[in-house]
Amino acid sequence: MSEINIILLDGSEIKLNKGATLHDAAVKINQKLSKEAIAGVVNGVEKDLNYVLKDNDRIEIVTFTSPEGREIYHHSSSHIMAQAVKELFPQAKLAIGPAIKDGFYYDFDLNRSFTPEDIVLIEKKMKERETDSFIMKAE
Repeated sequence: MSEINIILLDGSEIKLNKGATLHDAAVKINQKLSKEAIAGVVNGVEKDLNYVLKDNDRIEIVTFTSPEGREIYHHSSSHIMAQAVKELFPQAKLAIGPAIKDGFYYDFDLNRSFTPEDIVLIEKKMKERETDSFIMKAE
């Protein structure tokens, strides 16, 4: 299989097999980094970890420690929560769900308030979704 050259933030370079993703690059750089990776920046544009790299792409791996990483994490988490609520409460209407500085929120239109038991179910469903080979999407 042919290789591609990838340029890292510090100017160093790594070689990867053609068809490699941002996640593959993170694994090659550092095992710990690959576990903390949320997304990446390729040639100045945010991309998710499934993005297939091209020869001579310049990349940066984004983690939760950066403001961009936290925003992507919160944004994705709000979508996971909305999906969980819709699965558990199909009659719920989604309103607004933005990422904010220290987290996220979502407004739902439902004919009743969520109970503490509902919250436990929502959290459980969110955890299931997170472990279903979910990779954060940069949007």
